[in-house]
Amino acid sequence: MRYWLSVGAIPSQRVQRLLEKFDFVPKTPRPFGSQHDYQKPEREYKMQHFRGLGKSGVIENKVRFHYKQKLQEEMNIVERRRRLSGEALQNAHAAITPFESNVE
Repeated sequence: MRYWLSVGAIPSQRVQRLLEKFDFVPKTPRPFGSQHDYQKPEREYKMQHFRGLGKSGVIENKVRFHYKQKLQEEMNIVERRRRLSGEALQNAHAAITPFESNVE
């Protein structure tokens, strides 16, 4: 491609833009006041775990609320297990049926 350009080939406007984008040729100066001189700013990508929760300002609050709910559920499960294991230890020494209490 560089050879063709060196011997005088003239690329079309679209090809010229592609060549400029990949630094094959220097960028052509845009005319003063051109509407097409706008350069898009580079986009910053963020991790968003939950899509479809609304606008970006609301997402953080909903995600925070969701994590609090999940944490509360886990705490409830742990508390329930602790309570059940305590009850099981208390009932382990108690007689299961009235007949067993007479045997001992």
